[in-house]
Amino acid sequence: AALLDEETWSDSRFAYKAALPGKGPLYDKLLEGKKKLAASDFEGAERSFQEAVELDHAEAEPYLFAGDLYARESRFPEAVNRLQKALAARGAPARAAFSLAEVYLRTYEPDLAEGVLAKLPPMDARANFYRGLAQAQRLHQPRAAEEKFQKALSMGAHFPELFFELGSLAAKGKNERLAEFYYAMALRYDPLHSKATLGLALSRFRRWDVHRRQID
Repeated sequence: AALLDEETWSDSRFAYKAALPGKGPLYDKLLEGKKKLAASDFEGAERSFQEAVELDHAEAEPYLFAGDLYARESRFPEAVNRLQKALAARGAPARAAFSLAEVYLRTYEPDLAEGVLAKLPPMDARANFYRGLAQAQRLHQPRAAEEKFQKALSMGAHFPELFFELGSLAAKGKNERLAEFYYAMALRYDPLHSKATLGLALSRFRRWDVHRRQID
């Protein structure tokens, strides 16, 4: 999964950052790495991101981009190392905390994920989404997770993974109609979301199967 959103990766954002005094070479190197990554040249992208780190060890974003790359390749220890450095660097964006929390969730370390998220504002919508994931993984309490997800939703966090997780909780609670709604919402925001597509199909099948048995 891509940990960095489209805004972080956008060409316009790179152009703006590169125009800042003294930032041109750094962001040129990050843009170079981005293009190599798009061409599936992972080794080349890694070199470009590392060269960006060497240009300015105090800047957060080279570490963040390198961490994203390692997470995509499931090189989790290296991802954690780079993302921790991103958080400690100058101008560390909240996105670095989300990326590190996601890596910890992928390695089934929810306590560490919650530790990272605790430093973020309690009313941050995306942070509450990740807090919900951590609680679901650590406590095995779907209701506590759903409260966090609903809180994120009420703050305007309308992104496909949130709707997918709500759909999954509804399906586990055997509320197939609600599950279908959330899966459909996930697909509205990302028509190619494969997990939501499968979840929607399974929920519809289960509801059809219940109806068939009632008729029989």
